[in-house]
Amino acid sequence: MSPRRLGDDNFGHRFCFVMMHYSPQAVELKPAPLKIPKYPEEDYGSPSRYGTHQSSRDDGFASPRFSAVKHRRASVHEQSARVIDAARKSLHRMSMALGPQNLRSPSMTPESLRREEENDSWKHVPDPPYHVLSKGAKFQIMALVCLASATTSLSYSTFSPAQTLIAKELHIKLTTLSVALSAHTIGSGVAPIIWGPLADNLGRRQTIILGLLIAILANLGLATVTNTIAALAGFRALQGIGSASIMAISTGILADIFPAADRGTYFGIAHGLGEVATTFGPVFGGYLAQNYGFHSIFYFLLFFEAVTNLLLFLFLPETHRPIAGNGSVKLLGLAYRPPAYDFKLIQEPECEPGQTTKTQPKQAPISWRTFVAPFQYLREKDILVTVLFVSITFMCIGLTGSLSSPLLARRYHLTPVQIGMVAIPSGITTIIAALVMGRTLDRNFQQEETLYRYTHNLPASFSINRETIPQDFPLEHARLQQLCWVLVPFVFFVFVFGVVMDQKSLFLFVAIHCAMEFATVGMAIMIRTLIIDLFPGKTASAIAVSSIVASGFSAVGSGVGQTLLEKLKSVRLFALLAGIIIAVTPLIWMEAKWGPRWRGQRADRQARLALTSPLGK
Repeated sequence: MSPRRLGDDNFGHRFCFVMMHYSPQAVELKPAPLKIPKYPEEDYGSPSRYGTHQSSRDDGFASPRFSAVKHRRASVHEQSARVIDAARKSLHRMSMALGPQNLRSPSMTPESLRREEENDSWKHVPDPPYHVLSKGAKFQIMALVCLASATTSLSYSTFSPAQTLIAKELHIKLTTLSVALSAHTIGSGVAPIIWGPLADNLGRRQTIILGLLIAILANLGLATVTNTIAALAGFRALQGIGSASIMAISTGILADIFPAADRGTYFGIAHGLGEVATTFGPVFGGYLAQNYGFHSIFYFLLFFEAVTNLLLFLFLPETHRPIAGNGSVKLLGLAYRPPAYDFKLIQEPECEPGQTTKTQPKQAPISWRTFVAPFQYLREKDILVTVLFVSITFMCIGLTGSLSSPLLARRYHLTPVQIGMVAIPSGITTIIAALVMGRTLDRNFQQEETLYRYTHNLPASFSINRETIPQDFPLEHARLQQLCWVLVPFVFFVFVFGVVMDQKSLFLFVAIHCAMEFATVGMAIMIRTLIIDLFPGKTASAIAVSSIVASGFSAVGSGVGQTLLEKLKSVRLFALLAGIIIAVTPLIWMEAKWGPRWRGQRADRQARLALTSPLGK
């Protein structure tokens, strides 16, 4: 038996395989136990989050921590090679002494070993693709999602520069109008708790189409019967309810088709494209209100949303993974299948034989518990602290936005069109921030994934997706490690914004507002991506819970913003907002520090529940 044939990588497995074929009278081999050298703590620092040692420095991928792990593994492999070489020589001497007559199987030859190695059943089998759609088809779905998200952005941004004009036309104060307009925030905050569970049970396609249909009806009412403040508030609330379906479901659709390692980039692209509407919506809305009255804004929204809903009906396929799988399940019926597949307008992906939406496991029936269940997420420590942080922070952001338009009209005497043009630099900044932060999130995740794969001796083809995130993978660190570089400047600029509001410098106003928007978008993408990763099975419901809490705080901020500005003046008001953000910052620090432990405890609890429930359900 050739020692060369026994000396390659799978020697340990074939060593046991050959020994099984020797007679009991064969000489017993007792290989020396492998001794792994111990390394002092002062050389490699404290234990890392991977269970190995790490350097006291933690400054990225190419750090001493990574070099220490690489050096240690090389040393262990060197000693292992010496032990294996000694065992190989002993086995060769034994095989030469015994001869082939003492082998139980005469066919155990080097050639048979080679054939056995080629047919190794223990070799790593690549996982199926996360989604079978081509990149072009995924971008087509993302374009539809961005178009739907633009309707939500336009419903707010086109209306913002016309507030002063509406207050004059309805003969009411700005404080009264701000309270009435907060009905949109309340509606968009309450409704996700309905749309999220519906999307997780019925599917994404039919739910988002239904929600946009409600928004169309609300715009029809706003365009025709909004001559009183009560009618304006009522239909704005209904508009918010319809728009909330898009906010809750669009994120779920993107999470269905893009894996965790690439999700930040595509979330950033989708957010950036959606912000195009936020950028140019104020200009268009101001032009319409100034020349044709504020009712023309709602006629435009009615037309835009009708066209968008038609495109969704024709081209958007069902993506919810319990229904459509990874795209290999054949979609049946208009509830799941777009007519464009039947008319060959777009290519339908290849489906597995016998796999259709009728053969998929039935979803649980919808009851009142369906809509109450998402609130149980707030019992989880990680989701609670994350949602509270983002809600209170975004309350301050929303209050800043609601005060900007009346301030520009009163202090700088700008028309609605000019107010919209002032918003263009901020919109461009949000687009850049979304693209940069999305790419940064993916880079951080891929670095942590590479290091995790290396320290756990996993094959290069191993990847982490949203369904199989290991408990010891540093997900929170991967998503939040750049937060401090965004949060600290944001607090500073919130305070400076209050000082700038008392100055008559439009340039400073725009510059500080752009800096605040950059930080706002960065935090939004980080935290929303983290929430999606924490709850892979119920993405829409998790986003719905965070949205309802955040919208509640935003509604309070929008309703009392004008009153607080009159009472406290701008410097004191924004100093108070900066202080509030500083006070809630420990919440997100708690998530970064103890989030992995809380996530592991939840996974263990869910595993025990699955074992004790009937049929493992």
